[in-house]
Amino acid sequence: MAQDPNLFTFPSTQEQLDQFLAAYTADKLMFPPDKAMRGFKTRNLRVCRFCNSPAGSRKFKKAAHVIPECLGNKHLQSDFECDDCNALFGKYETDFAAWLGIARSVNGTVGKNGVPTFKSPNEMITARLTEFYTTNATKISTPSPDTGAINFDRESGKTVITYMKEPYTPIKVYKCLLKMALSMIATDEVEQYRPALKYLISGQPLPWFDEFAKIMFHVLPMEHRYSKPVGFLYKKTDAAAKLPMHVFVFYYETYIFALPLPFNELDWNAGLYKDLDILYPPAIVFHQPHPQSRCISRNLDLSGYEKVVGQEGHLSFEMKPEDLKNMMSFDPKTGESKEAVIDPGEIVAVVFATAGTTIKFDDITGKPA
Repeated sequence: MAQDPNLFTFPSTQEQLDQFLAAYTADKLMFPPDKAMRGFKTRNLRVCRFCNSPAGSRKFKKAAHVIPECLGNKHLQSDFECDDCNALFGKYETDFAAWLGIARSVNGTVGKNGVPTFKSPNEMITARLTEFYTTNATKISTPSPDTGAINFDRESGKTVITYMKEPYTPIKVYKCLLKMALSMIATDEVEQYRPALKYLISGQPLPWFDEFAKIMFHVLPMEHRYSKPVGFLYKKTDAAAKLPMHVFVFYYETYIFALPLPFNELDWNAGLYKDLDILYPPAIVFHQPHPQSRCISRNLDLSGYEKVVGQEGHLSFEMKPEDLKNMMSFDPKTGESKEAVIDPGEIVAVVFATAGTTIKFDDITGKPA
């Protein structure tokens, strides 16, 4: 059993969860508020947490988002990020969004300019918010069924959409996550992470630091989807343990990203880095998973400085084979409905609507009301 009755994981990782919760305890939680925050320091009294520059030597005019705005955060902001660092972190966020690929469009994530439209560099896949009769939905389309970008298997009911991601640099993806993590550190502990803060804003390869540019990445089933991005900071219970002082866990939609914070000076000065262990948390969820549910987990190395170009991404979903036998087609031009069989060779678009969406039909015309 997990030590905290409110925390769960999947059966195959229960022992890993127990081990993690024996070594770490939740230290801090962050999530976007529904309204604008108040109580910030006046601009002339601010000091940048990241470059350690005070107002006067740096400007503090721009809104600084603790969680990137492109991930659905509007109001969670800070008063400890100068405009120069803000601009740098914006570049990290661009690469992070590129690495996520089609996810923000499919999930309907509202960023600075609304839900983004995704267009693959090779123009084989487009995903955009569209009007679907009486509701909004996400339409994923391809120019022609011959592209093979939308592949439907009639026997299994599985559809796989293959697309090309925008170019991204792995180390910038990692630093986007690291910046969020370091933003959560308590004010009286910030200087313990000065080496990590300097690394965050450095553009040069630093092999000793880059060794830590690895994360654990989990993909959850849809029933554990998060409507808002959430960050947890865990702190080790035994200061003498040969473990990193903090571990950051970030939730976005059905994704979990977990990474230890590198180079806490208390750990370093105590000699713990001579034989340091890394303890990644499993996929931690907050209600009991269904017995058949499964989570996909893998360790990712994000230490690369070379831009990744032309990487494929995949989106898949399944329909029950028995449901495929009872399908109907609707012709919006004539208003006619009839039994139908999906022809994989004719699919040029897939439309995702929110769960529970229904289309009301006019009793007289038989067309959508």
